[in-house]
Amino acid sequence: MKKYIVGGYVRDKLLNKNPHDKDWVVVGETIESMEKAGYKRVGKSFPVFLSYANNEEHALARIEKRTGPKHTDFEFVFSPDITLNQDLQRRDFTINSLVMDEEENLVETSISSRALSDLKNKKLVMVNKEHFAEDPLRVLRCARFAAILNFDIEENTMNKCKEIVNNQELSFLSKERLYAEFDKAFENNVGGRFVEILQEMGALKYYSKYLSDLFEASPENLEFHPEGNSGGHVVHALNWAEKNIDKFALSLDEKKMIYWAVLLHDIGKSLTDPLMFPKHHNHDSIGAKLIVDGKLNDLRIPIKYMQLCSCVCSKHMHVHKIHSMKSTTVFRFVKETLKYCYNGKLELFLVPCFADRFCNNTSDVWIEKYNAYKSIFSKVYEITKTVLLTQEEIEKIIPQNRGTYLHEKQCLKFKSWYRNFDLSALD
Repeated sequence: MKKYIVGGYVRDKLLNKNPHDKDWVVVGETIESMEKAGYKRVGKSFPVFLSYANNEEHALARIEKRTGPKHTDFEFVFSPDITLNQDLQRRDFTINSLVMDEEENLVETSISSRALSDLKNKKLVMVNKEHFAEDPLRVLRCARFAAILNFDIEENTMNKCKEIVNNQELSFLSKERLYAEFDKAFENNVGGRFVEILQEMGALKYYSKYLSDLFEASPENLEFHPEGNSGGHVVHALNWAEKNIDKFALSLDEKKMIYWAVLLHDIGKSLTDPLMFPKHHNHDSIGAKLIVDGKLNDLRIPIKYMQLCSCVCSKHMHVHKIHSMKSTTVFRFVKETLKYCYNGKLELFLVPCFADRFCNNTSDVWIEKYNAYKSIFSKVYEITKTVLLTQEEIEKIIPQNRGTYLHEKQCLKFKSWYRNFDLSALD
């Protein structure tokens, strides 16, 4: 049996990144001989074999033929006569076509010299333009790899991506597959760059026209948003969040919630009155209504993410006005946002709001202000958890009045604390 390590493991190893699972391509074997050798067959569309020793995936060298417009419409040809070089021709990018032997020594192939040059020059280049065009998912993978690796997309490869988009072939991809690519970009903290590349390719509209319209139909006042359009502002806000996210103790799921909230916080801007541009009156409530009405359901974003997105949409314009609110209004406002800060994670609401406000400020001036805001949110959270009705109050107050009584009791406690709070820290 001749088998080789191919793909991301080799690429990442050469980039001195931490490589993940090895994928193997096997030459000169058949399905029957693999099973006879003790490999476990899995996979529906084409057979993949798992090693019983370490569960690593092994695939037979193959040739692919497109049979329809969908991402899954392929016929796979397996034969012991298919060579390693033939198998590599079906792969997407040269840097994903590098090969190592079982001892992790580089193997020279028909693609290796090109691939090593592209890796050195940080270029994302398609292997074969005919094969590349057969799978529209490669457009999104191109954007994601370029963002994650911080590589440039070679001109012919970018033009081929634009051609695939213009031919409307992305419409054959499932919404779940579209979401998965965004999810991976957010998982790698490169959502801002990913969005930027998708828009350059013309592919962002396949996620949502409301997103692409932020770039194309939502001009901004250059004094406040030097990007010139709302889409550029959203990219900068995502970049800010991704740069600062590790300052907060967050799980991967919580980080993704924040990124989605940042991406959608201005989603209503292109729907405001164009006669008022570059002002966008009521974009907060318009954006929240889009989400609540299910107009963004095609994005396949999890429900709890969307609930936070709606909250950030509707309230991000008001949070920085807390210093001018009455204490009772502050308490009510914060208490309402806490409904969407799952497990008391106040960062879920505050970080998107600060990304919106400070994305064009490269200093750390925001940290002191953030801590001041968080102290208010933390106090409200503490009060809602500790100031409760006594048994005597429960017995004395009729059920329909208990909620109002409890709110007023908690509000009074907050008002007493807030009286000594330094409001200048919020300006």
